[in-house]
Amino acid sequence: MENREFNLLDERWIRVRYPDCREEEVSLRQVFAHAHEYAGLAGETSTQDMAMLRFLLAVLHSVFYRVDEKGNPAPVKSKMDAFDRWKNLWELGRFPQYPIENYLNQWRDRFWLFDEEHPFYQVPRLAPEMKNVKVKPIDKIIGEISEGENKKRLFPSRTKKERQKLSYAETARWLLFVNAYDDTALKSPKADGDSGAKKEKKLSISPGWLGRLGLITAQGATLFETLMLNFVLLDGNKKPWGEPQPVWELDTPRCGERTKIPMPDDQASLLTLQSRRVFLERQDGMVTGFGLLGGDILDTVNCTAEQMTIWKNTDNGLVPRKHSYSRHLWQDFASIAAKETYSEKEKTKETAPSPGIVIWHELLSKRKILNIEFIRYRSVGMEYSSPQTSAIVNTFEDSLSFHLNLLTELGEAWTNSITSAVRLCDEVANQVGQLAKNLVLAAGGSDSDADGDVQRAKEQFYYRVDMPFRTWLQTLDASQSDTVREERMKDWTEQALEIAGRLGQDLIAQAGPAAYHGRTITKNNKDTFFAAPEVYRWFKNALYKYKDKGDQQ
Repeated sequence: MENREFNLLDERWIRVRYPDCREEEVSLRQVFAHAHEYAGLAGETSTQDMAMLRFLLAVLHSVFYRVDEKGNPAPVKSKMDAFDRWKNLWELGRFPQYPIENYLNQWRDRFWLFDEEHPFYQVPRLAPEMKNVKVKPIDKIIGEISEGENKKRLFPSRTKKERQKLSYAETARWLLFVNAYDDTALKSPKADGDSGAKKEKKLSISPGWLGRLGLITAQGATLFETLMLNFVLLDGNKKPWGEPQPVWELDTPRCGERTKIPMPDDQASLLTLQSRRVFLERQDGMVTGFGLLGGDILDTVNCTAEQMTIWKNTDNGLVPRKHSYSRHLWQDFASIAAKETYSEKEKTKETAPSPGIVIWHELLSKRKILNIEFIRYRSVGMEYSSPQTSAIVNTFEDSLSFHLNLLTELGEAWTNSITSAVRLCDEVANQVGQLAKNLVLAAGGSDSDADGDVQRAKEQFYYRVDMPFRTWLQTLDASQSDTVREERMKDWTEQALEIAGRLGQDLIAQAGPAAYHGRTITKNNKDTFFAAPEVYRWFKNALYKYKDKGDQQ
């Protein structure tokens, strides 16, 4: 067996999709040479695509932070250097090959999937830290299976035979995924038959870095546009990043288990963060197993070098705000684009920065460098078991499109109005939930009996309002007058209330005889009669108050 095998520069391993929906595996060289021809990445899962996207971005940072589009040495040292570099690449409409080929050839020896000293995205198998690590079956690395040691999927997506061996190409893709999204179900490093290694106190392990973020990316019409829209060349202070140092440029791979490291000052280091220490086992041209330990650990508090997350304020500082599978991305519009956010719990306004990529797009738009009408953002979330995060429970994604000019100063009034529109939806959803609760009470149930009905009613409202809100949002243009903005807000208020009203009618129609008969409930020495017609009247009155608010905006 050869010590070196499967060089990622030349072998086909990156899955891409063409505009006609054809899919193909291409090499690292090919993906950059033809990025403008591909519609996007086409990995096994959306989470795998996110890990792949960040890897490709790390290559771009490593190349074009040092040389210009012609390959001439020209480090990005100032704000204007960053804008000029990005503008020149964007206007080419494709990636120039000479600078990328020159860089990849220089580091060719670091892109072997199997190598004794520098295996790609891995730790050398013979590293002392990996001596007692137990080898797991290779199917445990497959992110689309995501099952525990003791809990198997009832309807697995692959047969037992298909799971026993993986091709080098697919394994390389999952290698990126496991470094980014792995759960915390790590076993003891003790190997089979080993008497046990000396136990040392270790840092608590956390999910992979991307699993800890409210991950958000920009999506273009081609893979070239997608990469460029996520290629952020300035930090939050509008200053250049530090010298790129992707993981493959390290003289020696980091091997220490659960190593806390400071937040990198360059994007290439962060984009190639190794949250796990991995080695692969192979046999007869297939990968059959792997070893795994906790790797680099970053603190999420004030980790503002991260450009692909939405944020929230906490008592400790700024932290990533994870997505929830129960929320549409437009419900987080305030966290994406608005200048201020609103705390429903505290009834106060609070500020948190937009994601770094959004701020970058705002800067490019202000300088008329980014010349597109609409911008599309995509969120990808990973839900882990709670509270242990020892298993992946759910993967979900969403996207949102709106006029790019809403991100500029011209769009500030509009973004605040959109935030108000989202808040209206949340408040109206609560009214729908209250109607569902009152119907349960009218039928003889208790507050706790109503919990499920309340949740289902609110979910149904968000489901019905989802597409109308997205359609309405795309009609908003910051170049329109304040009068138009007020009319648009009034239109949305009427539309949202109409949707809620129809849902309220459906809930009343579905109420049983007991709810129509009703009952009297005594609370705080006050008698209140609950019956379907009565609680529906309360609901209609509550909606009417929101109509008055909409007329005043």
